[in-house]
Amino acid sequence: MTVSKFASACVLGVLLGACQVPEGPPPPPKQVEVMELESRHAVTFVAGSAAVSEIETSRLESFAGPLLSDTTAEVMVEMPRGVGDPLLERDRALNVVGVLADRGITARIVELPESSPDHVRVIVRRFTAVAPDCPDWETTQPNPYTNVAASNHGCATAQNLSVMIENPADLIEGRKPGLARGDAAADSMKRLRQRNTEELISTTSGAN
Repeated sequence: MTVSKFASACVLGVLLGACQVPEGPPPPPKQVEVMELESRHAVTFVAGSAAVSEIETSRLESFAGPLLSDTTAEVMVEMPRGVGDPLLERDRALNVVGVLADRGITARIVELPESSPDHVRVIVRRFTAVAPDCPDWETTQPNPYTNVAASNHGCATAQNLSVMIENPADLIEGRKPGLARGDAAADSMKRLRQRNTEELISTTSGAN
């Protein structure tokens, strides 16, 4: 075998070694886990009264205090149904919503088929993003030419996503888009009809 053929054979052997078929399934991709947390608080009323007492107001403030720093929390006030005077139950729920609103917390009323008499329950639902256990070097490849991803692959992306996400619930289901701004669309059409559009920004680079 000539020297040139021997060199070619060596190069081919190295290339084939770098293109080995991976042995076994690749490690699962790193994922951000979204956990749902739910907190409950019962507001007690005097029989026949819809007023929130000072004691219950103080208890409700202590419960709702942490919500002021969590803008992604969903707050619901459960209005009992079928356990007493419906007008009284409605006024009680509205008064609880009012106490929360005075503290800067928005809550919505939901009907509850079954509940204890003289109680209105406040439910807070929130989501948190939990990053995977990283760095993960449990599986290492002694041979770098096996074409198998390391167990740490994707760790940085998953950790960054868990920290950067504004509302972890968006990782489960996206939010519905809001209403479009009519004034912006109307202004653009007005500029077009008046031939008052802005010039396009030059996309060329370097000298002409």
